[in-house]
Amino acid sequence: MLQANKLAVMSGRNWGVNPKLTRLWYKTVAERKICYAASTWAENLNTKKIAQLSSIQRLFTLRITRAYRTAPSSALLILSGLPPLHLTVKKEAIITNVTRLGKNDKFGSTHFNTIEYDTQISQWTEPPWSKPSTTLENHLPSSNITIYTDGSKINNQMGSAFVAYKTEKEIFNWQGKLNNKNSVYQAELLAIFKALQWAKQNDFSKISIKTDSMSSIQAIRKFFNKNHLVQKIRNIIQELRTKQISIEWIKAHTGIMGNERADFLAKDATTNPDSFLESLPTPKSYIRYHLKKLFEQQWQEEWDTATTGRRTHNFLPKVSHKMATNLLITYFVTGHGPFPNYLNRFGITENDLCLCGESGTPDHYLFSCPMTDFNHEEKPPSTLYKEWAIQAAKNKIIKEKKL
Repeated sequence: MLQANKLAVMSGRNWGVNPKLTRLWYKTVAERKICYAASTWAENLNTKKIAQLSSIQRLFTLRITRAYRTAPSSALLILSGLPPLHLTVKKEAIITNVTRLGKNDKFGSTHFNTIEYDTQISQWTEPPWSKPSTTLENHLPSSNITIYTDGSKINNQMGSAFVAYKTEKEIFNWQGKLNNKNSVYQAELLAIFKALQWAKQNDFSKISIKTDSMSSIQAIRKFFNKNHLVQKIRNIIQELRTKQISIEWIKAHTGIMGNERADFLAKDATTNPDSFLESLPTPKSYIRYHLKKLFEQQWQEEWDTATTGRRTHNFLPKVSHKMATNLLITYFVTGHGPFPNYLNRFGITENDLCLCGESGTPDHYLFSCPMTDFNHEEKPPSTLYKEWAIQAAKNKIIKEKKL
């Protein structure tokens, strides 16, 4: 709260720290500090804790949106593109429990069991400071065999493949299909592992592996990488210590025959019934992906059922991580702004009348006030107002000059 209060004296509605920078500061500093050790205190968030988190977040969303301080908290979250803090805290707690503490957790009816997810090796099969016995070359000028590997994801289906060439003639290929929860990174590593396995079985003395996955090469060369699949690759390289092996990066989709062929096979593996079904643990990155969807659904439900911010809901019914940057639009969609109707509501003026004599609501200035007739919008029927509001926000027809 102290940090938010300091922001309040550093900026106003029309001066001071840029709202985008304020939002960035909140996401990268304040939110991180609040979520620290969430797994120890956020397991059962009661109403009181949720209210406390909401009050803290409100201080920041007011600075980000530059809205009037009476604006509803639920609307401020939508305009600032920030999910409710209690959901963010709960998400971080689940991620920590499952990926770091090895504890099962759940959100609603969705269970997250640690046994389903990829874990790091518990001990080294070689000292982490030592290199594989076989030196990995960056490039072999000549080799017995050249193998191209690739991984691909199409329509949420994951495929992995390699193709082997000898004197520019294809002599073997392999295709594998992974679970749709697996990652392209895993598919790329699997293709390299299968290629090395095949090369070992056929006793080639010089093996050149070419891949367009730089992250895979870096992982294999990184001594402290504890990924199971990476460790398997390093182990098989050790077993081939009498051979010459190179793992070389090549640029994808540049017309290299072997790379294009491996890419085709990896994509084909996603639908080819003859592809080998490969079982790999779900990567931890999937937890974040899955939780993001679950918590966005929860945020949407809370936004739809909230008792405040209904005017804003008319314009922005769907939750989004996009931030509204136009201050006048913030005034208009919240209804909390320099409008006679609003000022009278809070006892600032004696009446709610516009200079033209009618009630000074936000819609009045957009549709009917004679003082702004040069920028009027055609007023929709009351039964179609909500549809108009959604379309107006979507098409951005409410512009600053019209307010």
